[in-house]
Amino acid sequence: QSASGAQVLALVQEDRLEVKNEEAVFQWVVRWWEAGKRPVAELLAAMKHVRFAAMDTDFVETTVRTWPALDSKEGRSTLFDGHTSSLRHSRRSGLGPRLVYVLGGNEGDDSTLSRVDVYDPRTDAWKQVSSMPTNRFLHGGAALDGKIYVMGRGSGDVQDTADVYDPQSDEWQPLANMECERACFAATAAEGKIYAIGGAEDSTEAFDPHLGTWACVTSMGLSRVLHAVAVVDGKIYAIGGFASGNYIESVEVYDPRADIWQQMASLPQARRGHAAAAMGGKIFVSGGLVEGGEADDVMSTLMVFDPQTNTWTALASMGTARAYHTSATICGKLYIFGGNAGGALTASVEAYDPISNTWARVADMSCARDAFVAVAL
Repeated sequence: QSASGAQVLALVQEDRLEVKNEEAVFQWVVRWWEAGKRPVAELLAAMKHVRFAAMDTDFVETTVRTWPALDSKEGRSTLFDGHTSSLRHSRRSGLGPRLVYVLGGNEGDDSTLSRVDVYDPRTDAWKQVSSMPTNRFLHGGAALDGKIYVMGRGSGDVQDTADVYDPQSDEWQPLANMECERACFAATAAEGKIYAIGGAEDSTEAFDPHLGTWACVTSMGLSRVLHAVAVVDGKIYAIGGFASGNYIESVEVYDPRADIWQQMASLPQARRGHAAAAMGGKIFVSGGLVEGGEADDVMSTLMVFDPQTNTWTALASMGTARAYHTSATICGKLYIFGGNAGGALTASVEAYDPISNTWARVADMSCARDAFVAVAL
């Protein structure tokens, strides 16, 4: 709190500033200014470089706009002028996950994995950490509060078991079983809970880490399997999949606070076995299977969904067509891992740069696999 105005300004200007989120940057500047009784001019100079567009909109409305120190013409102008640098409207490169954990999957010939590998995009290198307590494939996985949660199908039958991994101790611990046995489902984290969505059971349930229990919530409108999910602004989007024996293009969004599902604009083409990941307020959907003539076709397409405009746009295709792969966004890029590349499993990994709309190959995984999960943390 004893930092000078110049020191604070230098920190807030730093794109590589390593913080939990942009809200934390704002709160730190507030504490600094209130503790030191600095001049208003120094506060406004620092606030010009806080990236309000990267914050949760509710936080901006309830916390930022209501802070008395900014309740002036100069304060409002500093915060929300449209002519400020476009850099203010992007996420900091130092913000958010730094590693991708690849967990389990199918190695071919009914050989399932408990193996966990970790990818570091900064070094383009892989390492192995403690394996899951059980082999899993067609399972679900998500990160919440610095830990990784996995649940669902093991090496044999559909399962309701779940485990949690702590990267700090490199240890796994069992969790309470889900309400339902699940496979071919999707999992994600939103609003402080882990959600298991669809699959062998059509219900949706949420795990509360504070209570240590699962509880069913409102089900999707469709009973879907082999779909994909992603979270934007605290809402969960369920995309495509397979329902009642048919490929589906349907997209639904779930609001955890209201416990309701609503329909959104459908995929341009029905598919299953695809992957989805969110970045910059948009959802990137890659690959998957579509209905072909005599056999299902494996796709290399990449599409982006904008929840604000409820529209889909085609982007540059992957270098390899793949299904039952997985994806994660980290350090401003979309990474695609493994999958079934038209009849053969692959260990290849591709990275997509949204700024240049181009793909590049990066280091392969330790083994070819499909039906697995990737979690950025």
